[in-house]
Formats: sequence, structure tokens, C-alpha cells
Amino acid sequence: MPTGKNVFFIATAGNPISHNFNSIAAVTKEKHCNEIGRYQCAGFDTFGPFKLVGGLQKGHPTEEELQAAVEFYKNL
Repeated sequence: MPTGKNVFFIATAGNPISHNFNSIAAVTKEKHCNEIGRYQCAGFDTFGPFKLVGGLQKGHPTEEELQAAVEFYKNL
């Protein structure tokens, strides 16, 4: 990863909590990158034991969540 660049994060998650970006944000900070934004929404998750119960967050991301991601990107 180049150093000193502007970076942003977009992700979906079965459990969309604020600290999901912490590890990648730490790497970009070490590279002296400038974080300019984060977007996260619910996402269908079948990782590990969630596969046994059919997954979490079925139906996500929704069309509205995808449009919100587009708007986030446009507003960077």
C-alpha cells in the first residue's frame, strides 16, 4: 500500500458495529494515510456457525443501503 494517500472504507457485515474497521484503519494509519470516510451496512453473513442457522442479515444489503453507499462515495 502506498503511503500518504487518502483512503476510505466501504463494507457490509453480519454484525455492523463501529470497530469492524479498526484493524485496516490501523494499517493505513501506520502508512500515514488520511482516512476520509467509512460506510458500513448490514450484509448477509454465513461465516462459521452462522451457516448452520442459514446466515444472518438475510436480504442485506438492501437497495437503499446500496444507494447510500453510492451517495457516500459521491460525497467523498
